Amino acid sequence: VIWVSFLLATYSGFAYHLSTLFERFLQAPVLTKMTVSTLQFEFPDVYICPTNAVTMSRIFKKLPQNEVTFGEFFLKKSVEEKIGIYSFDLSSGRYDLELNDMTKALLSVLHSMEEIIMSYFQFFDIADAAKCRRTPSGEEYSGNVSSAVVYGFTTMTVTSINTSAFTPSPYRGVKQCMRWNDAAQKLLSLGESGLANRLLALNFSDSESRCRSPPGLPLSEFFPIASRSVFRHAGCLPLALTNSSSFNFTCYRGGLSSLETCAECCGRRSFQYMAISRQDCFCGSSIGGYENSSSVCNASCLHDNSAICGSETAVTVLQIRDNGSRPLHVANFSDLDAISSGPYCFFADELSDKLNAAFCEIPYCQISRTYDCIVSSEDKLTQQQRLSRYTGRRNVTSTGRRCMPWSQLSTIEQVLKARRGSEVGFMDEVREMLIQTPDRLEGESDNYCRPVSVVVDSVNIHGPKDFQRFSAIDSEVPVCIPEDFWANIPSITIKFGYLFNMIFQTCNVPLCYTEVPSVTATIRDSVGEHLLARQFGSDLNAGLTECSFAGQKCTKDDFLNVAHPQLGMCHKFLKQRFTANMTSTQLAESQLSIKYFTDSTDSKGQTVSNIDKLTRVVRDSRGSDATQVAFKVSLRRSLSVSVSHAISEPGCSTANPQAVIVPDSSFPWASNGVNVATAQRMDVHLRFDKYSRLSTSSRPCLETTEPITYRLPSWKLFTSNEDSGVNSDAQEIMRSSNWTLKLSMLRNALLKLNGSSALTVSGSQFKVSDRENCVNTYVVEKFTNTCRCLPGMLPIQEERFKKLSYCFDMYSRGNISANTEKCYIEQVSKITQYHFEAMNECKSPCSKTDFSTRYITYPWPNLLSVQSLDFLKKLAADFGYRHDISLMRGASSIYYLYLKAQNLSDTPVINRSTEAIQSFESELAALQNRLAQLTVQAWQSRGHEVSEEEAYPAKNLVADIGGALGLWSGISILTICELLELFIYLGQALAARVQAQSRMQSKNADGQPEESARPESEMVALDTDAVQQRVASS
Repeated sequence: VIWVSFLLATYSGFAYHLSTLFERFLQAPVLTKMTVSTLQFEFPDVYICPTNAVTMSRIFKKLPQNEVTFGEFFLKKSVEEKIGIYSFDLSSGRYDLELNDMTKALLSVLHSMEEIIMSYFQFFDIADAAKCRRTPSGEEYSGNVSSAVVYGFTTMTVTSINTSAFTPSPYRGVKQCMRWNDAAQKLLSLGESGLANRLLALNFSDSESRCRSPPGLPLSEFFPIASRSVFRHAGCLPLALTNSSSFNFTCYRGGLSSLETCAECCGRRSFQYMAISRQDCFCGSSIGGYENSSSVCNASCLHDNSAICGSETAVTVLQIRDNGSRPLHVANFSDLDAISSGPYCFFADELSDKLNAAFCEIPYCQISRTYDCIVSSEDKLTQQQRLSRYTGRRNVTSTGRRCMPWSQLSTIEQVLKARRGSEVGFMDEVREMLIQTPDRLEGESDNYCRPVSVVVDSVNIHGPKDFQRFSAIDSEVPVCIPEDFWANIPSITIKFGYLFNMIFQTCNVPLCYTEVPSVTATIRDSVGEHLLARQFGSDLNAGLTECSFAGQKCTKDDFLNVAHPQLGMCHKFLKQRFTANMTSTQLAESQLSIKYFTDSTDSKGQTVSNIDKLTRVVRDSRGSDATQVAFKVSLRRSLSVSVSHAISEPGCSTANPQAVIVPDSSFPWASNGVNVATAQRMDVHLRFDKYSRLSTSSRPCLETTEPITYRLPSWKLFTSNEDSGVNSDAQEIMRSSNWTLKLSMLRNALLKLNGSSALTVSGSQFKVSDRENCVNTYVVEKFTNTCRCLPGMLPIQEERFKKLSYCFDMYSRGNISANTEKCYIEQVSKITQYHFEAMNECKSPCSKTDFSTRYITYPWPNLLSVQSLDFLKKLAADFGYRHDISLMRGASSIYYLYLKAQNLSDTPVINRSTEAIQSFESELAALQNRLAQLTVQAWQSRGHEVSEEEAYPAKNLVADIGGALGLWSGISILTICELLELFIYLGQALAARVQAQSRMQSKNADGQPEESARPESEMVALDTDAVQQRVASS
């Protein structure tokens, strides 16, 4: 038992030792070693990708050719006069500083697209459209409301003398609609056959009286034949006026409580004028023949000491209707403009039987929660009107405070007292409060931001018991009251009117083109992002200031323009002309230097108000702010090993730059770009390295990679953005009211412009495939499998266009649906998630070449006042000043500043005004913020080779197993040989025994005597003895 236990313990330890060896072998890390590489230096592919999607030279009209030619060469104007020719100041209001026609056409297409798409998206999920309206006209309304709404005067004041017996008339009243055909017959009887016949032509049934807004016949069509309520001073006339035949009705004799009650009494009887004297109210239709005697009216009104009510010999006359003799009267509207339009109806006045009309105040439908925004417009008034009809779901103020429910507004005094106690008091008491918003007429429990009108009836509780009706808030923009409004109220006694002015806050509502991708994406996908970028984007004619490679000058012809799906317009430096016959040593000693002018603002650093719209249409920029970034240089960083050496942090104030050089024939990924800041020079130094990975079960890599082809439209030449053909096409686009036709016309116009030079839309092959390609393919696959369309913001392999098209391409997919929009938004939000998933799925190449980089930045060009004259002179000459003058606005701003520096330099120092110097320095700073320089060169002529090998290879495993055998069993190689020999002898003995048994069986079968056979036990004994002897000898 002891012996067996010893053997079990020994071999158990041996087995455990073996398991640890195999585990170490399977999980062994790799060792990394670095050696000086003998790789020849290869100059990288360099892409210049401006951050501004549109440039001033491409969206503004050019300089007038005649003015430049005559001013420079024929009239030979002075330097100061030439400054005026080239001035580019958007705040000056000059007639020639306006957007060119093609830019206006693009904005026209955007506004049409935004309006038509949002009119569907914002209301596509409305369950019962008969309860509300979607448009100001309300022509689509088909509900059952059959009552109009009329209003009194918003303001009313009654002194304490009259408040005890005073009952104010309601501010808002409801009138039952009469039948449409009866209203038409009434107009016929009054001689208005034209409008009456238009009403009858609508073919309403004889019983129809519901509120409607017939197409082509809004209530405004009746305004020319209608009287309207007014309230304006007409004069101070003799008391004798009230005894004339034209003033033959008395509303109040000694019982006047307010001007408004007098106006209401006279107005309901269709009188045009009212006259008041202390407490008397008279009504009349004319004041002709009486002379004004304003100096006589000096008596204060008994109901309001601040107002004048005639005197003992005169009356104060006010006009209350613009023309009381007209056949129709249109009642007062609400103070809230949003509900002062739309469906209307007619009704009869119960006193005078006069025909009246008023709006029915059909509420607006609530905007879909998904598309909570305002449709933009080129016209500021139109955009303001749309904001005044907002019915979305935002419930946070512009300062980030949550809104209070509207239902609490009527009890705001109790809310404030509950929070602040006696710290805050009120000077008046609310009797009535009318809250109106575009989607309801009374307060509700929701707390959404709304344009709102609040009219309050109140009575003073401290001092004279005056009655007041006033407009507490009348906002045409979305507002609300913060939940914690009470926290900012001072400890005072206050009137409700002042309280409301203190507590209401505005809400920020975004414009739809910034929130809904399909608005701008439909234009890009249908027209072609590359065509838009070519027409409105960076133009090297105005952007490339200076370029050199290895001491040789390079021009715009040495760049290929590429439409990058992530970076927008990019300019790829074509190095082949310079590097074709250069050795590796020469390449390592060469430097690429590019000086770039962003052309992003005018001379004073200003830009157009529509720049955000244009940027979002031309490129899927998602509102990124890159005002201090000149361009992105597409660089490449190793995904597995980071060996970059940062000397400085370029652009820290605006972005965290990423700089890794793109090896030859590699795709320029946006995630690997470096921001080149304006007013700076960035030197990028490179070292060409090679990385070799070891593929293991835990860290597999790709032994071989295949080239990949992406669709990247490219072109060489730029087209003119302003000629007779362009302007004619643009005018046609702006005149068209059909949005699909606008899209088609814009695409055809840009294709016609681009037809004059080579434009390649086919795929571009990249021979070097890396992990980013795999990740992008995974993301695109996930996106397309869900939405069945291609995302425009990602690089797409050329082969995918055979089966699918871009998500918002109208020509391939037809009308844009809400489902496509919803799927697109969902998938865009999941792109980051897909990236993480792909990082676990995709393998890196086992062997790759890459660049290690370091960056050095410092200010450039460092211009200082008049000392900058030489730099400006050279810069203007680089842009062709005097020998080949450019008419582009970007170049003109450089000419302007050079001439201004020349003029300042020619002016004696003593005569230079402080204002002129400050203006020049400000413009000089604006120019510096539009300039940037990039240099790219080798850091070392020889790079490093980084390789990996197994930390615990198979040969080490075999050796350790042998050592374990010797340790645990005392077994050596000689012991193994002896064991083999023993097994051979045992085998031989077993074979001999089998042969002996076989011979015995054969003899028995032949009939031989048994005694001739040897006993079996004897044979076994002989065989055993023989084996033991051999073992002993061994």
